[in-house]
Amino acid sequence: MANDKFLSIILLAAVSDGKLQEQEIAMLRRYRLQHPGMKQISDDQEAAITADIYNKLSAGMDVLYIIEDLGRNLTQDQKNAGYALAREVCAADYKVLPAEQSFLTNIEEKWKIPKDVIASIEVSLTLRYFT
Repeated sequence: MANDKFLSIILLAAVSDGKLQEQEIAMLRRYRLQHPGMKQISDDQEAAITADIYNKLSAGMDVLYIIEDLGRNLTQDQKNAGYALAREVCAADYKVLPAEQSFLTNIEEKWKIPKDVIASIEVSLTLRYFT
């Protein structure tokens, strides 16, 4: 199901710079409770998804492999939506650090996010977070 993968990708986005910011935690919580698909994920499922991401990262699994794995069985529209959610989380603290940008670039490349989608999301984020 795409919704558990959406939760995984936004968790990865939140920790991509090595720090979990207060704004990122708030955004994760908001998506988890309000996003039409993610709000159907139980607390136990959320804990299992969080543990899975933590275990993979702790074991030294390459983030590129995790991104590729999460993208399996997603449609291009679902990949685009997951990318947009990740971009939103990375911008939540009103800056996108180099490690976060690298993470996002990896998603763009692995999931073949179309240039027009990237540009649209960039305009939206710039208007809301960086002006």
